[in-house]
Amino acid sequence: MKASELRGRAIVSLDQAEKIGTVDDLLLDFGTNEVSEFTMRSAMLGGTKYIKAASVHTVGADAITIPDRSVLEDQGLRSNDSPQLAGLSALLGSKVVSEHGTLLGTLGDVVLDDTGRRIACFEMSGSLWDKLTGSEKTFNAVPGIRMGRALMIVPDSIAQEMSGRGGQSAAPAATADPADLGSPSPSPPALSGEYGSTGNPAGPPTGTSYRPSQSE
Repeated sequence: MKASELRGRAIVSLDQAEKIGTVDDLLLDFGTNEVSEFTMRSAMLGGTKYIKAASVHTVGADAITIPDRSVLEDQGLRSNDSPQLAGLSALLGSKVVSEHGTLLGTLGDVVLDDTGRRIACFEMSGSLWDKLTGSEKTFNAVPGIRMGRALMIVPDSIAQEMSGRGGQSAAPAATADPADLGSPSPSPPALSGEYGSTGNPAGPPTGTSYRPSQSE
């Protein structure tokens, strides 16, 4: 399942047999490759509450169930508490860069395993056609992945794997702003020849009628 699909999913208390809120965000731990915490929005309970992933009973197809309200916490973990923690909402859209400085693309989503608690792989943003055909490029959750502000650093092995599967690649962004590693496309080379055509430099431009002068 995709982590983004959990946002907005109902949270149900089994003991009280009622919906008590909805998922607002997920906190991911890159040290363990697991979901560490769920952030819940609840009008019933007056705002934001936090649920440790270990306290969740089940991550279901339509609702996340918890034993009872006692597992709700007023204070949650913060992503700045550890460089290995990152909120899903802040993570999506981050630039993915290899250790050697190659921009691989933009992170589109995080794929979780069937339990909804462990990171299976990461999915890159693709075109509309990629989304329709389910052919977005992915890479595994391996040791060495690090998160910064809108930037994900991955081992060079990930870049090599994606390149071998026809993944995106770009020139190293040595002087680019880390917040935006995209660089403008180079201008196309000027065409050679008298009429700007490499195919027929001596002839008239394509689509132009040739009329001999009076001297001819």
